[in-house]
Formats: sequence, structure tokens, C-alpha cells
Amino acid sequence: MKGWGANFDSSSKKHKQQLLFEIAEIDKEASSNVLSPIKWEYRYGLERELQEIYTAEEIYWQKRGGEKLILQGDSNTTFFHKCANGRKRKTTIKLLEEGGRAITDPVELRLHIVSYYKKLFGREQTEDIHLMEDVWQEHQKVSVEENEELIKPFTWEELDHAMKETKNNTAPGLDGFSVEFFKEFWPLIRPLIKEMLDDLHQGSFDLRRLNYGVIILLPKLKLPNNIKQFRPICLLNVIYKIITKVLTLRLSKIAGRIISGN
Repeated sequence: MKGWGANFDSSSKKHKQQLLFEIAEIDKEASSNVLSPIKWEYRYGLERELQEIYTAEEIYWQKRGGEKLILQGDSNTTFFHKCANGRKRKTTIKLLEEGGRAITDPVELRLHIVSYYKKLFGREQTEDIHLMEDVWQEHQKVSVEENEELIKPFTWEELDHAMKETKNNTAPGLDGFSVEFFKEFWPLIRPLIKEMLDDLHQGSFDLRRLNYGVIILLPKLKLPNNIKQFRPICLLNVIYKIITKVLTLRLSKIAGRIISGN
């Protein structure tokens, strides 16, 4: 994806420069001669194509900048570019303190961060604790009918509802595809995800291919110098989010009934 993105970006820049050159040449010709209607229509077509490139660039930098507020029709590419660069500088970790010692070496910084979160999120030995059999009251238990509802095969309606409930304008997954991409090409992608859900229901789906993420550290303070002053978030692929959304929506119906006591 990164290689494809770099090639696409380079091709787009060359195409934009070519469009600007052709428009400038036609405008130069129009200043001394009368252009035919066909020539003018050709120029307007070039201008429309150029505007599409500018719009795509603005959307790209809006996502990189993380700014969600924008007035329709405004050209804020430079603004979003500066926001993206500012976010990059803010999230770059150059120094951390540990026990009164400053860590600046990139390799040592990485080892320090990884070690901290391995201890924080790592698995500890579980205690041998068991609940009494009568700890749950009858109305707090899942009934036979509800259990059948939980384990039944997934439906197209559940999948479509989960996709509709997934929020737009969020960070793309590790594969680079955003929620907007999935919604735009939903008729094509929909059968593939339904097949994944069917395999999951049958117990033949390899979750290891999707069940992973990348931890990003966001600073809580303006100038953080300790690993505890960062807030970790985990980036996941959108397909994983959709599948978990289907499961969550199904569970929430039963959980809501148990909590309310109805």
C-alpha cells in the first residue's frame, strides 16, 4: 500500500503540472487570438479535472491533519498540511525520563516504551477464583431463547446495520483503507465480509490474520517527558471493526435486557 501510494502521489503531481501547463498555454493563446467553442470547452474540461485533483488533495490533508470542521467549498489544503506537520512534531518522542535519567537514543527509547507496555498490557498469572453456582439470579441469566439468538448464523441485515453504524472520518486501519472506502465500495466488499462472518460462525476463520493492531501514543501534555504522560490508542483494520461491530450489536440486545431486568 505504501509503494502504491507513493507511485500514485508522484503520478498525480505530474498530471497536475501537465494540466496547469496546458491551461496556461490556452490562456496565452486566448490573449492574442479568438478561441473556438471546442477549444474553450476543452479548457473548461482541463479546469474541472484540475479541480478534482485539488479536492482530492484537500481531503487527503484533512484526514492527515485530523481536523473535522471544514466549510464546504473552502480551500484549506495548506491549513490541513500545517496541522498534519504539527501533529507529526507533537507525536514524535525525542526524550523520555526514567529514574532521573534522560533517554534520547532512538533504539533505547523504543526498548523502554515496548518494555513499559508489555508490563502494562502483558498477561499475568490468573488467580484461582471461582464464583458460586447461585451467584446470578434467574433474571440475570441468558435464557435458552436468547442463547439461540446469540449463536444463530449471521444475517445480511446485521452486517448492513453494522456498516451503517460505523463512524466515518476515523483513522484508517493498518492496510490503509478507511471506513469511507468500505462504504463507497460496499456492494463489492459486502459478500466477502459475509463469507468471513460465516467462517467465523463455523469456527473455521483464522482470526490471527485480523486480530492485531498498532499502538499509537498521544501526548497528554504539551511537553511530555515520561512514558506515563502518553495516552495509547490502538489502530485496527476496518474489517476487524465491522466484524466486532456485528458481534457487539447482537450482544447489546441481550445485555440491555439483563441490565434493565426486563
